Formats: sequence, structure tokens, C-alpha cells
Amino acid sequence: MIAPQLLPSYPEPERRRRERPRRRRGATIQRAMWLRIATFASVPFLLVMAYVALLAHVTSLGYAYSNAQNDLQRARAEHMQLQDEVARLESPQRLAALAQRLGMKDPGDELVVRLVPRPTVASRWPLPPLGNVFRMR
Repeated sequence: MIAPQLLPSYPEPERRRRERPRRRRGATIQRAMWLRIATFASVPFLLVMAYVALLAHVTSLGYAYSNAQNDLQRARAEHMQLQDEVARLESPQRLAALAQRLGMKDPGDELVVRLVPRPTVASRWPLPPLGNVFRMR
């Protein structure tokens, strides 16, 4: 009888192993669903944040406008005070008292001003007459 013999076993060729394990199709679908949910949830959040930012900007503009109005009121009050000061300093009574203290007096009714007569102009030029310089033959 023939005795059974074991055949030599050859090693199986190694299959290429992927670095990442292959994902199941269900996991990919679930991940896409969560991505959609996150996207749809973030859109209203971003809209609310934009509204809050605009509201904050409008509020800051309101405060700036109020500060500008207050500055304008202060400037107008200062302008009125300065106009009053100018009117007080230009008053004829104050100027008359100041002139009297400096020893000035009223000029009176005389309005004639006497000036020194103008100097006379020489009738002859310092050069000799042209006829003597340029003789015609």
C-alpha cells in the first residue's frame, strides 16, 4: 500500500495591507449626515452672529454721535462766551477808561492834518541835454 505523503506547503503570498483599514459604507454615510447637520446648524449661528455684530456697530455709532453732539454743544457755549468777552473788551467805555489811564485825550473837533510840504523836484537832469551828446552833421 502506498503511504500518504504530505506535500510541502508553500507560504501564501502576502497581500498588500492598506495603511488605513477600509471604512464601512455605513460609517461614511453617517459621517456625511453629521457634516450636513453641522453645516445646517452653523448657518443660523453665523447669521445670528452677523446680526449681533451689526447691532454692536450701530450702537457704537450711536455713542459716537452722542459724543459729537455733546462736543458741539460745548463748542457753541464756548463760542458764545468768547463773543461776550470780545464785546466787553471792545466796549467804548472800557476803551475810553484805558485811554485816559494811558494819558491819551480826545482829539476834539479839529480834523485838519498838517503835513510837511513835498520836496521839490529838480528841473534839470543830472545828464547834459541829449542834443549836446548826439550831434548831427
